[in-house]
Amino acid sequence: MDIILKKMWEYDTMPYIFWAAVVFWLGCCFASFLNVCIWRMPLGESVVNVPSHCPKCNHRIRWFENIPLFSFLCLKAKCSSCKQPISWRYFIVELTGGLLTLLAYFKITWASEYFYMIIPYTIIIMIALSSAFIDFEHRIIPNQLTYFGIICGIIFYTVINLLVQNQWKYLIFHISSIVLTAIFLYLFHYFGEKLFKQDAFGLGDVKFMIAIVALSNIIIGVYALFIASLLGVIAGVIIARMQKKSIHKMTIPFGPFLAIGSIIAMLII
Repeated sequence: MDIILKKMWEYDTMPYIFWAAVVFWLGCCFASFLNVCIWRMPLGESVVNVPSHCPKCNHRIRWFENIPLFSFLCLKAKCSSCKQPISWRYFIVELTGGLLTLLAYFKITWASEYFYMIIPYTIIIMIALSSAFIDFEHRIIPNQLTYFGIICGIIFYTVINLLVQNQWKYLIFHISSIVLTAIFLYLFHYFGEKLFKQDAFGLGDVKFMIAIVALSNIIIGVYALFIASLLGVIAGVIIARMQKKSIHKMTIPFGPFLAIGSIIAMLII
């Protein structure tokens, strides 16, 4: 079965450009839903039960006003009812989601990975995007995102290792990696808080990294944490010099750097 799934995505089997376009468009669609999560989750609102609406006039958004990328441009970044401006964040999130999912597709084809890896890669991208924007603005990473990633990762690799590849040893190793990641990062969070008298590594960051390992592997998790730490230090030094403050007295959300690090690690490892 795994051979069939891999052959489905070889260049001589299906039009490469066609599937690239499909993947890009699906990435934009998923990212469009992320805009709902980014706006509602910090407010404690449901992302499922309440229909899409304008947050300023409560105008219910019709289906043709909710087409990724195109609707935003056709509406000229304004609500069709109250004419109030719509944040460019919506367009940026949709476009970024599409482009990153397309890059994940390119990685799969160039590295001759199995087609089904597009599933965890896409989930990583979507969790990273939404976590980055939410943490940057509200300094939190919602449990709904991280728990969803952890559960999806465990289910995905259980199905792949047991039903598709029949490699139960890899499943045990994967579950062990998740548990070890959780223990190590929680201890880092606990002792870092005791040592620095503040959150050196928040619980939201811990859960985010557990989700990344659950959806990929511990090697990608290590690289993601290293890249995020490097970017965080560089950004902290630059911001501290611009604001003429001590870097030790600054609080910078680490979620956006973890998101960037995770996506970079996923694409290059």
